Amino acid sequence: MKESKGDFMIKAFIFDMDGVIVNSEPELVKIEIEYMANFGVEITKKDLDEFVGTNSYYMFDKLKKKYNLNKTVNELVDEVRGIYLDHIQLKENVNAIDGVIPLIKDLHNRGIKMVVASSSPVSWIEKIIGTLEIREYFQELISGDFVEDSKPAPDIFLYALDKLNVKKEEAIVIEDSENGVKAANNAGIKVIGYEGDETSNQNLSHADMVIKDFNELDLDELLK
Repeated sequence: MKESKGDFMIKAFIFDMDGVIVNSEPELVKIEIEYMANFGVEITKKDLDEFVGTNSYYMFDKLKKKYNLNKTVNELVDEVRGIYLDHIQLKENVNAIDGVIPLIKDLHNRGIKMVVASSSPVSWIEKIIGTLEIREYFQELISGDFVEDSKPAPDIFLYALDKLNVKKEEAIVIEDSENGVKAANNAGIKVIGYEGDETSNQNLSHADMVIKDFNELDLDELLK
């Protein structure tokens, strides 16, 4: 990790959810592609890559304008969110990223505060975190809907710092998207980039550290 100014101890971790805690992005992309096909619009995963880490309102505002979709942004968002919420009612459709739950439990045992700060709606966050049976480890579940501007704006991470009652130098963010890394940079918080199989095309070069496996993290070194 890069050196921070001053002598600060890490007191908190801020976790993105999709692609960091849960392997949700392949199914989300599939749902979004199928949904757009209802309008006669053919899009690919590559077309959606720029929106990884942003919230639904930001994405559908851009897609509505680009493809002249005949529904409001709120209607588009509500319909896709409803489809995915139905999808994750089945426990088998909620799969944790390898190594992340042991990491969360280890941090908890060390007395580190944690929040989820995801661009996803709070209904998804609550359902997924509840299904994975890890709710007890997090002080807050924070949705991008709680703040004005989507990642890469720093709003969600600044909100998380406030809820955790920690300084930016006392926190670490874990993100898998370029937009998320930029949001952490813009908030002045150290960020670990997680390069999972589904987000390997994301530019994480501005992260303080990039990992491909949560088992790579040496918490004794990271937290000293």
